[in-house]
Amino acid sequence: MVYTAKVYVGDRLIAEKEGNDIDKLFAWMIAQAQNGSGRCHGSIVNNDTQEVIRTFKTNSVE
Repeated sequence: MVYTAKVYVGDRLIAEKEGNDIDKLFAWMIAQAQNGSGRCHGSIVNNDTQEVIRTFKTNSVE
């Protein structure tokens, strides 16, 4: 797999997935964040270069 996506709540890793399609991984990260609570953030990293390809961050609704 070319990319790894990781989703965090605070400093805690809540989900991780590998794949070759950045858009599908990004959609998966957003879905994981919607299932979580609190402030979620995540990134997609190229496994070969360790370059961060895409990131996201949510805020909790109060």
